[in-house]
Amino acid sequence: MSVPCMTGSSHKKYPQKATTGCAEISESKIPKWMSLLFRPSSTMTLSDTEVVIAAYIFMVDNILSSKEILVISLDGLAIGDMQTLLTLRPTSYVCTEVIMMVVCLLTHYKNMPCDYASCWFLPPQFSERVLNEKNTTADISKDYRNPFMGFVDKIKKIFIPIYDEGLHWYLVVIDLVDNKLWLLDSNPFP
Repeated sequence: MSVPCMTGSSHKKYPQKATTGCAEISESKIPKWMSLLFRPSSTMTLSDTEVVIAAYIFMVDNILSSKEILVISLDGLAIGDMQTLLTLRPTSYVCTEVIMMVVCLLTHYKNMPCDYASCWFLPPQFSERVLNEKNTTADISKDYRNPFMGFVDKIKKIFIPIYDEGLHWYLVVIDLVDNKLWLLDSNPFP
């Protein structure tokens, strides 16, 4: 397997276990000499490939366009460019596109034989559509049923990300098995 690595101004591919070039980037830590906008902590459990990707995204002197597309979801509903992924830095606002990429990833997992199949992961726009009085239940169901919802008889939990008046994100989890509603919010209640 090879991973992309930036050296100077040319884009090259090096084997993950290379002995020259950017080999030190594929080690478990990013070299101290590399100037990054965000440096993953040593407590993060990242694979060698993930470390290389993090170094690529968060390089200070990245010469590539902020519009360079780095991620496209399997269903094509979420696209992540360099600028989008930079919102993953600490103290940065996580944008809607990042939340959508996570929703698409988890929705893809629900199609696999695992516990994800009993969960619905709804996109950020879902809560906005529900709160808009002009949308009917039929319209909302038509738009979200196939791409994000599974079979009603198997559902255990529904995950709904909500954007709070331009301030921050929180997550509502509806637990249909235990009949509970969970509000996961990083901000303390007033």
